[in-house]
Amino acid sequence: MGRSWYALLALVAAPLAAQDAPRPLLVHPGATVRVRAPSLGPGVYLGKFATANVRGTPCYGAAVTLPGANGSPSLILLKGISRLEVDRRTNVDAIVMGLEPPADSDWQAIDLARLRAQDIACAITGKPAP
Repeated sequence: MGRSWYALLALVAAPLAAQDAPRPLLVHPGATVRVRAPSLGPGVYLGKFATANVRGTPCYGAAVTLPGANGSPSLILLKGISRLEVDRRTNVDAIVMGLEPPADSDWQAIDLARLRAQDIACAITGKPAP
């Protein structure tokens, strides 16, 4: 009876432990992205998916170099992004170098609602971009 009890407990506990495991990110930091951000006006901006420490908590966003800027990227937080697409070839948990420019078929739209749910720890409040 003792062994069967432990076997039953192991069968029940395994799925519960799997539910507690963190889900992988939809977009990996460093992946090439193109974003639309209403606060920047019309247009699509190329950049890299990034994390930043905002008010003591990590937040996700896109580091983009704006036209006319001094060359340093600006971080646009997820709440300010209305559309995000990722170059699927760079959306891996590794550094990718030496790729040709992306073709239209390389861009993959990201579900912002799911990505924002993974960014729940971000301390920034306010309404997400439409």
